[in-house]
Amino acid sequence: MTKRQPHCSSCRRGEINCPADVQVSGKTPEGRPYRANVCLGHLDVLETSGYDVRLTAYFSDQPEVLAYKAAALWSRYEAAKARAKLLQYGTPARVHATNAALKLHEQWLAIAPAAH
Repeated sequence: MTKRQPHCSSCRRGEINCPADVQVSGKTPEGRPYRANVCLGHLDVLETSGYDVRLTAYFSDQPEVLAYKAAALWSRYEAAKARAKLLQYGTPARVHATNAALKLHEQWLAIAPAAH
């Protein structure tokens, strides 16, 4: 059984079946929860309209989508690295946090060349 490509929620309201590139979740400008599959064009619209969203899934291997994914992984890596530095040296918690940061860095390295 093949996995179906989801369609952009915003395009579908306009009766166009455009394939979705990413899944987002977050809050609307009014503070209500928001979750949808969108194309890159509508992702830009959400960001400029004041939606506070983060990317939760990627459906496409286009360079633009990979660039978004690489940027998200890099920011998560930087946060994990900073969190590890705050913990006491030699403790299991710091070792775990450092390993988590290294895993994120490896994931970023795997897609970074394709994103450029």
